[in-house]
Amino acid sequence: MMSVNRGLLPQQKENARHGEADFPVVRYRTTLHATYQDVPPHWHEEAELTLITRGTSTYTVQLLSEDVREGDILFVPPQMLHAVTTGGAEMDSDTFVFHPNLLGAATADVCTLRYLAPLSTQKLIPPLVIRREHPLYDRLLGLIRDMNRNWETREPGWELMVKAQLLTALAWLVPYCSKDSGEM
Repeated sequence: MMSVNRGLLPQQKENARHGEADFPVVRYRTTLHATYQDVPPHWHEEAELTLITRGTSTYTVQLLSEDVREGDILFVPPQMLHAVTTGGAEMDSDTFVFHPNLLGAATADVCTLRYLAPLSTQKLIPPLVIRREHPLYDRLLGLIRDMNRNWETREPGWELMVKAQLLTALAWLVPYCSKDSGEM
């Protein structure tokens, strides 16, 4: 997939490996608190799907800041500068960080051409925060909870389920995407 650099600074690229080469997805359980108050501005080739499980914080994505609280769901597309700060408050979150290639973004099928490539190049921008009043919220919350269960139990086929669930999340988000790459 073609790389897009929309003014991103190379020194802000996070070089951590998210998942394995053959399964490029990982779940992070993050706790921010008084001595670890923020995640500094960074970007990477992976997307993030996050559930705030406790507390509050401020997410900044491409200079747009949103205050979030327990229960909020966030989606950060690939190659978008983002940061998190709590200002000393506490916050816990579960975040799935995944490379679009996990979902087939390296192939040239209709799903890649219409959805995965535009999401990766910011031609389709999903809502940053999905709150309880959003029509997608309950389904997406249930999906993330199921992903967490699959991640923890690791029953045979769990990798297929997580991959399918990430594709499902993206499919559900597409109707709510903005097509203007300059606006969020």
